[in-house]
Amino acid sequence: MTSATESSRAAYFAFREELLGASRTRVLDGKELCEAGRLIYGSPEGLSLYGVPAPEMEGLGLRFLGRTTIECSVDAYSAAVARAVAELQAAMPPAQSAMVVDLFCGSGNFGHHLGTHLGRPVFASELDPAVFAATRHNLDRIDSAIKLHEGDYRDLLGKLPPRSPQDTYVVEPPWGPAFTAAGLDLTCTSPPVPEILKDILRSRDGQPCLVIIKTNDQIAHDSLNTAFKDAVHLRTVTPEPTLPYGANMDFHIYRIGATGPAAESVASAKAVASLFDTIGLRYEQAYKNLPEQLASLEWLLERLPARARVLDIGSGTGRPTAEALADAGHRVTGIDVSATMVDLARAQVPAAHFELADIRSYADLATGWDAVCAFFPLLSMPRPELDATLRAIVEGLAPGGYFVFATVPCDWDDDTMIWMGHQVTATSYPAATYLEKLRACGLEIARHELTNFRPLFPGMGDESHLFVCARKPAAR
Repeated sequence: MTSATESSRAAYFAFREELLGASRTRVLDGKELCEAGRLIYGSPEGLSLYGVPAPEMEGLGLRFLGRTTIECSVDAYSAAVARAVAELQAAMPPAQSAMVVDLFCGSGNFGHHLGTHLGRPVFASELDPAVFAATRHNLDRIDSAIKLHEGDYRDLLGKLPPRSPQDTYVVEPPWGPAFTAAGLDLTCTSPPVPEILKDILRSRDGQPCLVIIKTNDQIAHDSLNTAFKDAVHLRTVTPEPTLPYGANMDFHIYRIGATGPAAESVASAKAVASLFDTIGLRYEQAYKNLPEQLASLEWLLERLPARARVLDIGSGTGRPTAEALADAGHRVTGIDVSATMVDLARAQVPAAHFELADIRSYADLATGWDAVCAFFPLLSMPRPELDATLRAIVEGLAPGGYFVFATVPCDWDDDTMIWMGHQVTATSYPAATYLEKLRACGLEIARHELTNFRPLFPGMGDESHLFVCARKPAAR
């Protein structure tokens, strides 16, 4: 199996090198397009653009260059992002007029789906003459209304005054030197992403808009958060990985420009939400089969009454915590600040209920839960908020209720570190301090364990984990 996997990876990378090298500006034939679909997406039909799968492209007279075949956003990805943008726009004030602007359009498929799904006019630019010619031909073949501009993206921006806050810009600059040993560095694209964002805002006199950016799943030097440090992260769409780590695609949606009170409220937990929106299912894969977490859940399941009300704080993908509890017949509510994680959990654990919420402002916390689970969600808040949250959790437990808790026991106070390829800020306490604080909140510690675990993620070493199973005394 390993040999077959390595052979498949080698075939993909050899094919990629050919299409981005010698065949970069060559029109591929139908057989080559089907091979691209098979190697990249698992089947020839996986490579589908404008609603046309690879086996039908040549017969319809569509032309795709080698580089476009590798760089394009296929139908499944583009349609998913278009649906996400439509949901976000539906929650915004109505706009009589709005537009889609695809600044580095390549195949034009992204703009095609956004325009079709949103019902908006699409303006696109492409600097490469060969790519422009092929895309112009293809858009004519499918009778697309996209207004395609040949030239620099800044020329197009200069011709498009802002229409509304729902205006949506697609940013996919050539990656080229942005590929580094550490991953994709968005400050080194051609041109750099921060420069593109400044150009967009300059063309709009600072008025707010939406921006979609495509990245791979290995971001270098926290450059995504660096590029969008003044923006509000709204959503990340993570397609199912089909390629080795570092070669799969993620799509991130932000609001940039002047923002009002509502946007500032959304931004309060932006750093954590953005991090986990980006990581998505990779978190579950990195921390699956965590032995002491499974043991803690077994301890809890042995003690819960039938159909217990259980709150899972930082529920992530829903696995294993919410899934194990729901499968046992309990009434589970999971909360998370990451919209991507909430979407994944709803899909993976339909028997539980999941909400997009921050525990610090969660209105239903003080409702007498039979149990509260908190596996690693409290590492991202300052110590005063961490202490207040522990007290609030204990107050929210019913008498005799259980608290199952896990963290990384370290003397951290807003310390900066690299975790899963991202720069993060973490706060924690040593194990003895945590146990003292939990007892001071009124809990009886039934068991606690200090363990080491190495996440299944490239470059990560052993982590120290503290697991605590505790009970709130029954009322007298």
